Amino acid sequence: MAVSLEAIILSTLLLFSSNRQGEKDRIRADIEYEVNVKAELEVAHLHEKLDHLHEDVLSRLAKIERATGAAKLA
Repeated sequence: MAVSLEAIILSTLLLFSSNRQGEKDRIRADIEYEVNVKAELEVAHLHEKLDHLHEDVLSRLAKIERATGAAKLA
């Protein structure tokens, strides 16, 4: 009888422990998801900045080419 009671108590404690671990895992997964979303937004923002800088460089290069082409003709 005592052994059965001990088994019931231990199995109950084990069940509570696994439930708490599951909750911790869900919280960790939610946090990781939020971090991944923020990182994805940051990467998208960096792509936009890089595209803008690339357009700026191409624009400046075109101006330089026009200026040097005009100077050669004169």
